[in-house]
Amino acid sequence: FVCVCVEGAEEEDEYLTSFEAIETSTDESKIADYQTLLLNPRYDEKAVKIKEQCIYRLARLYTEGKRFDDVMSLLKSNNELFSIIPKAKTAKIVRSILNI
Repeated sequence: FVCVCVEGAEEEDEYLTSFEAIETSTDESKIADYQTLLLNPRYDEKAVKIKEQCIYRLARLYTEGKRFDDVMSLLKSNNELFSIIPKAKTAKIVRSILNI
């Protein structure tokens, strides 16, 4: 049995744990926490999936609060993420948010 240690694996678990812990927060706290996760400089596969979920959840929180300008700002402020992921995935995210 060989154990392969991956650099950043501990950070990845911490990143995922942070994401999962947000659900127990208040809405305003959730917004701040999701924004913090989006600012994380990691762009590995796991981080991209978490960031995608953060975008969906932030968009939902913003629309529930009728903060439509914040939804547009959310899309604009994540250009770096959108430039990394495939264009079809970016289009899917934007369409989903506009349908919320």
